[in-house]
Amino acid sequence: MTSSIILNIFSKAWSSIINIVFIPIYIKLLGTESFGLIAFYGTLLGSLALLDVGLSPTLSRELVLHKAKNTSAKETRDLIFTIEIIYWLLGAVGGLSI
Repeated sequence: MTSSIILNIFSKAWSSIINIVFIPIYIKLLGTESFGLIAFYGTLLGSLALLDVGLSPTLSRELVLHKAKNTSAKETRDLIFTIEIIYWLLGAVGGLSI
């Protein structure tokens, strides 16, 4: 368990270092305007991933529990609708921030 945590941290650090090291090469090959668009897209993706706050895995887990407990279709629809409302609100926040 501990070794997998250490390896996970190491792989994230290595990925970050590689991204930083290759920035000058990307700028040389693409130009500043194209790299700026790509960087903006990456920032937007990262921000929206943070806004997800774990709703996708939570929804998957809850749907599996609903299926295992044989709950009514109405309760399952209510759960999905609740998560849908939260996603719409997060999407509106993201859209307004852009």
